[in-house]
Amino acid sequence: MKKLVLLGLLCVFASCKKEASEPEEEKTTDYNSEVLEDKLGELFSNTNSKGMGIALFNGDQILFERGYGVSSLKYNVPYTTKTVQNIASISKVVTGLTLLKAMEGKDVKLNDDINSYLPFKVKNPLFPDESITIQQLVTHTSSIYDGSFYGNSYYTLEADFADDPDIDQEEINQLTTKENSLSLTEYLKATLEETDSSSNKYGYINYKPGSTYSYSNNGAGLIALIVESITGQDFKTYSQEHIIKPLSLENSTWQDDISNQHSYLYSKNALRYPFYGLVTAADGAYRTSTHELAILGQELIKAHQQEGTLLNDKSYEMFFKKYLDESHFKTEKSSKAHEEDGFNKGVFITYERGGIGHSGGDPGVTTLLYFHPETHKGFALLFNSDFNTDEEEEAFLSIAELMNAEIAKKQIK
Repeated sequence: MKKLVLLGLLCVFASCKKEASEPEEEKTTDYNSEVLEDKLGELFSNTNSKGMGIALFNGDQILFERGYGVSSLKYNVPYTTKTVQNIASISKVVTGLTLLKAMEGKDVKLNDDINSYLPFKVKNPLFPDESITIQQLVTHTSSIYDGSFYGNSYYTLEADFADDPDIDQEEINQLTTKENSLSLTEYLKATLEETDSSSNKYGYINYKPGSTYSYSNNGAGLIALIVESITGQDFKTYSQEHIIKPLSLENSTWQDDISNQHSYLYSKNALRYPFYGLVTAADGAYRTSTHELAILGQELIKAHQQEGTLLNDKSYEMFFKKYLDESHFKTEKSSKAHEEDGFNKGVFITYERGGIGHSGGDPGVTTLLYFHPETHKGFALLFNSDFNTDEEEEAFLSIAELMNAEIAKKQIK
């Protein structure tokens, strides 16, 4: 069930043209939305995606937002900027904010050993004397690896999908139901806990914790357990009360409730995936709309200007801090991204090609949320379909390049 999205597809700022990342001056303050809308419409038609939402914003207002295509082929429902869908790994941004909010006023530090907050022991059996810290989880340097077992994190929310001709049966033949899925603790214990009878080396990479950047979804699941330990509340409930509700995001949720505004997610041709959720949740199960993701982006822009409302200044300082250096990047590709494109990590937030934000990819989902720290403009981009050909991926990247260029423009006032 897990769709492994190519790093080259989602590392947008590393893929975009170099000249687009430098702030450029416009000769007018008038924003030509018609030209942008026409360009986006043309590029969208080449993606073969069923639906797309796009929003361009600064810290004060949403400058442009449009929906394209449909959220349901069967019922011909238009995809709008109010359409709700999974946003995959951009969820981690909300998780990072939730963690830092939970830490405020508490004797909890990012360099704390995670075993101080977990109901079971997590140690890389290849480095049994090394602690794994909260900071390592949020910067993807913990040495924790998703592995093939990560597929067990996905479950369907539709009981009768097996006989539905609209659903891509080939992609979901091992998908379990929510009722039969593991709990978060059960899943992470099965993946990461070392027992007397077996050593779960498949849950870790062969690098000392803290030494190497290696992306991990399971790390976000552990953060959810840590938040619950700190607050005494369910992670989803705490995040809803302290992050989602204060921003008045009425159609955003961690819950598996599928509203009438929720988009179907498409695989290939006219086939779709069943609605699904994740046991790990904090790594990719947040559901929102283009419009409300843009509101979250506005908060990030304000926070970067020391005007954020969700966290205090110290927490936002930790959120945006760059924690990695050249020693953390062991592969040629990651080392090049760090050296040439400025790739780095804050608390579940990404720096690359002059932008700050995150990308997301899951079955039927491709998403982007980035802002430019100098122009204080950003964009949110949501697709409800897989890209199945090189041409479709190129069309997606062209849209990302276009939006990257838009947020890099400086306006003369």
